Order: sequence, then structure tokens, then C-alpha cells
Amino acid sequence: MEIIVRRETKEDYRRVEEITREAFGYTERIERGGIGCPYEHWMVNELRKRDGVLELSLVAVVDNEIVGHVICSKAKVKKDDNELPVLNLGPISVLPKYQKMGIGKALIKELISNAKKLGFGAFLFFGRPEYYPQFGFVEAETFGVSDSEGYNYPSFMGMELIPGYLDCVKGGRFIESDIYNDDLNRDAVLMFDKSFSEEKYMRRCYELAIGAGKKGYDTFGAILVYDGKILEEAENTADYKKRIFGHAEFNLVHKCANKYSDEILENAVLYTSCAPCERCLGAIASLGVHNVVCGVSYKEFCKLLPFDYQAVDREGLLKQLGIQMTLKESVLEDEGMHVFEWWGGEYHPLEEMIAEMDEVKRNQK
Repeated sequence: MEIIVRRETKEDYRRVEEITREAFGYTERIERGGIGCPYEHWMVNELRKRDGVLELSLVAVVDNEIVGHVICSKAKVKKDDNELPVLNLGPISVLPKYQKMGIGKALIKELISNAKKLGFGAFLFFGRPEYYPQFGFVEAETFGVSDSEGYNYPSFMGMELIPGYLDCVKGGRFIESDIYNDDLNRDAVLMFDKSFSEEKYMRRCYELAIGAGKKGYDTFGAILVYDGKILEEAENTADYKKRIFGHAEFNLVHKCANKYSDEILENAVLYTSCAPCERCLGAIASLGVHNVVCGVSYKEFCKLLPFDYQAVDREGLLKQLGIQMTLKESVLEDEGMHVFEWWGGEYHPLEEMIAEMDEVKRNQK
């Protein structure tokens, strides 16, 4: 198996975050975090904005697929008024199915090599003491450095890249970025993870929509998600010549009817590639689903129709009927608009489709 390690690019960002979330999604980490998801995918995202060393953000590639990632951040050792910059290592992530296959080793070896070339003086970080010594890391106590509270233990490790680099801060304490502080970042991580999950599920809707389009149907897809799991999926199967309705949301409701409890449906989220029509909205309401997340909004979708957008307070109308429902629109909307390029099974560039409808609307005036 050939492992290629290279620098991360912007095009890799979302996939790297997905890999990181999956790698740290094990039970012990979830329980320790106390919020139902890991923190590390948020850390990677945040480190790109501040405190991260992007020259040392590396990905491991196998068969043209990213399977692992590592990043370093800026840290320091402080002794009295003296502060010495050092590198903090991590998070490092490897897809579970590729773990124990040398991916992590390849990443760390390349990381050390690159850090030396860039002139960094030392690493200090927290990690597994049974794993990292094979690369030359030793307990930080060896260098006379303690953690921010003044303690030493086997999982606090380091390595000098320049011999004697840490001599001037013996007796000093290691200070890392507050990005690594779980207690401080709970709310930010929860908000990020919610958005992160929404995008993941919406992309699945878009896959279903394109699948429907390639079969000759209109490009719409929908899924029902509960407790982080996709319960049901549906594509559009409408055949207007045969007067078969078959909208994706309607098909999804049909699949779910009499199958799930009211409690599950009330707490589930229905994701749909495009804002649902009124008929589908009524079907969703009758199913008892309270939360709907849409990719393409009503307003944007009207660019592909021969009439102008008319604002309608759909949530308000439902409320008048005593129906509780929250509609969220415009999740990955630009991406979702391009899904319609496969409308009816034949590819048409989005710009041409919009221009054609604009011409129809002008001729109607």
C-alpha cells in the first residue's frame, strides 16, 4: 500500500474534518466531551483561522483518497518573563478502517522532517506514551518543562528539533492554545457540529436528487434523520404524464407512515434538497415531523420556474392550523442549485437554465 503525505489544501478542508470527526467518534471521547460529539473536527477548523501552523497541516492519501491528517499549532513555554515558541502536535486523525496500517507513522515522520526544515525548535504536546516514543519523543520532564499547572506525567511529551533549544526555559510551563480547552469551547463545538451534520445530510439529499435526475425524473431527494442516523431515504418519482405525484418528500412520508413512534418523528429532522411544495408540506405535517431543513430555498428555486417568487409565510400558515414546524432554508444552497443541472436525465448548465426562464418571464410581461 502506497501512502502519499502532502500538505493540506483548501479543497481538502471538509473531507479532513469528516475524517477527524469519524476518527474521534469513539465512545470514550464522546463521553469525556459530554456534548454528544467529539471536539477535534472543530479544533481543526478553528486552527486554520488562528494558532494553527498551516505549513504543518498534512494529509495522508491512499489510492487517491484522503485517509489521515495531522496539524500543529503555535504554543509556548513561559518562565518568568521569558517566552519561547514551540510546536504543539495534534489533532492527528486516521480513518478507523485504515488504522494500524502505518498511516499515522507516515504522517508523524513527515511532520517531524518538515518542522526541522522550517526551523522550528521543539515539540511539546499531550499524547499516548505507549505510541510516540518510537519517533523519538520523550517525557517533557526530560527538558525541565511542566504543563500549565506545574505537573509532569508520561502523556506530556516533547522533542527538541534544535539541540539545547529548551535549555533557556527549564523550570518553565507549557502554554497551549485555548482551542484545546473542552470546557471553554462546548457551545462553539455544538454549533459547529450542528452545521457540520446538516451539510453532511444535505449532501446525501443532493446525491439522491441527482440519482433521480439520471433516471429521468425531476431532481429532488429527501431523508429522515433521528439521533444521528438516517432512518429513511426517498427520491423523486413523479410522472406527470401518468398523473403520479411522487415528490421526494411525499415518498418519504409514505415510507415512514405507521413505522415510527410519535416521539421519534417529533424529534427527527427531515432534510430535503429543495423547499417542499404545499402538498408535501401538508404531508410532512400530517406525519408529525416538527423540523425540516431545506437545501434550495423557495426564492432560489423560482429562478428555474416560469414565474416570479411570491413570499409566503408557510410557518405562519401552519401555526394558524395549530401545526408546529420549523423550516430552515439555504443549506449548501449554491451546491444544491447545481443539482438541477441533471433535471430530467439530461445535463444542462445551470446558467443556461436560469437564462431560459428569464427569457420566458420577460415574454410574459
